[in-house]
Amino acid sequence: MAKGIDEDSLFDAPPESFVARRDALAKEALAAGEKKLAAEIRGRRKPTLVLWAANQAARRNPDGARELIEVSEELERAQRSALRGRGPGGDLREIGRRREETIGRLLRAGGQIAREAGKKGVDMTRLAGILHGISADPQARRAFAIGRLIDEVAPPGFDAVLGLLPAGGNVVPLRHSPTRDRTPRKTVSPPAVERRAVKDDQARRADERARARNERQQLREERERRKQDRAAAARAAREAEAARRRAEKLEREAAGAEKAAADAVEAAKGRRAKAVEARRAADDAAATAESARRSID
Repeated sequence: MAKGIDEDSLFDAPPESFVARRDALAKEALAAGEKKLAAEIRGRRKPTLVLWAANQAARRNPDGARELIEVSEELERAQRSALRGRGPGGDLREIGRRREETIGRLLRAGGQIAREAGKKGVDMTRLAGILHGISADPQARRAFAIGRLIDEVAPPGFDAVLGLLPAGGNVVPLRHSPTRDRTPRKTVSPPAVERRAVKDDQARRADERARARNERQQLREERERRKQDRAAAARAAREAEAARRRAEKLEREAAGAEKAAADAVEAAKGRRAKAVEARRAADDAAATAESARRSID
């Protein structure tokens, strides 16, 4: 990896932002003169949601990823020994049980990580198939150890068993009877831990749907309450405006009445002054008349 090119962040990016992050990293690599790295980054395909969940299960739970790798390698060694007739079958069952428990923990971790990131459409059966495929594929195990799977890994089939046979044909023949050969093989059911993880995931999804319905109902009720509150606030605002206008009208009427009263007082004062003046003039005229009468007498 070129210095300064954080290629590791490409595997942390959720699927919806993968393309933008990939293109940005390719531009950084090209600007740094790393043409080969830029072409390699640009050629990376957007991961499926299930593949992203598998990588996150390894990246955020490195101990669990390492445990799957170790138990898978141990199971391969035990299978080779059993095919050569050098090991008891009980070991295979015990190691297989531990592998299924490890896969179950990683499966639940991947589902939980996806749910916490808001990804509710993870196919748990496909995720379990990828984890089983990783356990049977050494190259996939190396990529999974660092959370850098670039393709979904198919679950192991009969070819995986053939790959365990030793070279040269030195295989210990299985003892069997013709009658048993004619007996149809039973269909192998999915591992119990996988079924339980899928069942648990279905139950969690049902709970999430129920919670989502409750949340939607609460949101509807909250919107209705807010609508009623807004209507009440609008009515209160209208009533307050009407009261303000009535108060302004009363204030104008009071001011008019006060002015009229003041004008009336001033007019009354004027009339009183005139009356006093007229009374004084009358008194003066009466005094003059009395003086004239006395002078005549």
